[in-house]
Amino acid sequence: MKTLGLLAAVVVIGAGSYFGYSRLARGDGASAFMTREIDRGDVVQTVSATGTIEPVTKVIVGSEVSGKIHRWYTDFNAVVKEGDLLAELETDRFVTAVQQAEADLALARAREAEALVRHKDAARERARIEKLAEAQNASENELLVAIAAEEAARAVWQGAQASVKSAEAILGAVQVDLARTKIRSPIDGVVISRTIDVGQTVAASLQAPELFIIANDLKHMQVNANVAESDIGLIQEGGPAIFTVDAYPKRTFTGKISQIRYNATIVDGVVTYVTLIEVFNDDLALRPGMTANVTFEVAKAAGVLRVPNAALRFDPNPPAPGTAGMVRGRIGKPRVYIPDQGEAKPLEVETGLSDGVFTEVRGEGIKEGMLVITDRAMAARGGSARPDPSRSMRPPRG
Repeated sequence: MKTLGLLAAVVVIGAGSYFGYSRLARGDGASAFMTREIDRGDVVQTVSATGTIEPVTKVIVGSEVSGKIHRWYTDFNAVVKEGDLLAELETDRFVTAVQQAEADLALARAREAEALVRHKDAARERARIEKLAEAQNASENELLVAIAAEEAARAVWQGAQASVKSAEAILGAVQVDLARTKIRSPIDGVVISRTIDVGQTVAASLQAPELFIIANDLKHMQVNANVAESDIGLIQEGGPAIFTVDAYPKRTFTGKISQIRYNATIVDGVVTYVTLIEVFNDDLALRPGMTANVTFEVAKAAGVLRVPNAALRFDPNPPAPGTAGMVRGRIGKPRVYIPDQGEAKPLEVETGLSDGVFTEVRGEGIKEGMLVITDRAMAARGGSARPDPSRSMRPPRG
């Protein structure tokens, strides 16, 4: 009796399992499919890019003369004012050059004074000879010789005057070089880089070496974003932008597009355009050099009916194995499928904006709350269902 009872129980369990599987395999109602409701919400079309955060005004401070660093007076993160002393070069060579130029100037002035005396003497001699010639006591040749001597003395004096001006210019130049041994801040700001130390040789031959980098105002920053050429036509100056940085993954920063540059940047055959985004950084959370993940809002449809993109991709008659690359025959208007007595019933729709997860839809028969098919159910497909990315877009609870 026990054996018969156990056998009957096994038969009942098997029959029940077969009946349940048969209903699921036949697609009884919505159980044969994975469905989502058509809901109402916002669809925002965006463009993504990456960029680097930089100060709006950043000045590289260099040295216009060569020499060794004698001392530096400011360091990283120091707040400086225009004209503040940042560093100083050794001045021995420049002081000697100034002294030599001063001596040359004194010598040139002495020679100019001597030439002036000779010129005045030649002028007096010419005047004396002229009076003698008027009284017939000097020949015409003597007068001509006196005039020539005066003109020669005048030329020597003018040359001496030019030598004085040249010596003054040389003295001014070496004095400027001496003043340039003191490296001063050209703007008000914050030192964000110092690349020198005491005893380091600075060579300013063809290009001024970089000693300091000063940011004018770290509360006013910009993002230098690289936007792909396929997306550059979708954004415009004055438009909004949001971005995140790795340092604050849960915080979103906002900005405004201030400039879209025409000059293209080509790296490995990829063409991008630098787009500048103005950002206010009142709490100094953003630092120069941070990488920004930028999102530009290019279009928005508010309060529209929308479906998950998986619903538009669903095909009740997928291609046979080995023909995955073939066209599925979705020619014509886009369509979604709704469950109808275990079958997938097509419904044509008009699509609008898409944010990559949801797509705006319109059309006759489209209603809020209507179920649309996104995939076959796990048991009906004989395996695991594909994940629906629209479900991950729900806001976190709590």
